Amino acid sequence: MNQQHYKYLANFLGAYFHQDWHDEHATFEEVVRAFVAANPPQAVRLASDELRALNNDDDFRANPAQALIEIGCYFEPSYVGMTPPQWVAALSTALETAASEKKRGNGTGPEKGT
Repeated sequence: MNQQHYKYLANFLGAYFHQDWHDEHATFEEVVRAFVAANPPQAVRLASDELRALNNDDDFRANPAQALIEIGCYFEPSYVGMTPPQWVAALSTALETAASEKKRGNGTGPEKGT
């Protein structure tokens, strides 16, 4: 897995889905909202683009759990009853939803006083 090819995604996953992510957030969706609230739209868009590209990566398809670890993600998709590919798809949807909510001014996070 080429971490440089997924620079923005690795930053997102490594910084927000680290080994203690569950001590800071109750759900992976909360993690996504925190990332979107704390980052400029361009960084969110680039991470989202790389997340979609990950689904088509041969290394990810061959061993998705290992690929996530190599990118720096310590979220275990089985924790929420999903396989790694299912979780990546759900993560992509959550990221797009949170970005859209932020753009409309409906997001939660520091800009809303939470």
